Amino acid sequence: MLVYVKFGNHRQGGDFKRFYCVQCGTFFTSSENAIQLNGAFNHSHVNPAGLRCNFMTFNQCENVVTHTERYEEHSWFLGYSWRFLFCGNCLCHIGWLYEQVTSNHPRPSFYGLLSNALHFVSNN
Repeated sequence: MLVYVKFGNHRQGGDFKRFYCVQCGTFFTSSENAIQLNGAFNHSHVNPAGLRCNFMTFNQCENVVTHTERYEEHSWFLGYSWRFLFCGNCLCHIGWLYEQVTSNHPRPSFYGLLSNALHFVSNN
């Protein structure tokens, strides 16, 4: 099966943002690390429990901890498995780490950070 995933960087009009944990203030990433997947930086999907998950995608994150178990079922990105992602300081669930299942993808992994788990500071 061939899957097309479009990647790109996200930076709107020179607006630079730094993203932090909404619970404890730990720094995760910046808008320079934002990437587009399937033509979008912001994503909204409903999980199997019926909860809507709004998240943004990034190619780099720091101060995070990933769950050891990988899941292929219910992935929102074909060809990628996912792991739960937590803040490295307070262990709040902040999103997912996506890792390629097959080697036919240009990006081996990326992060999906939940919008409601983040606050940002804008540096214009």
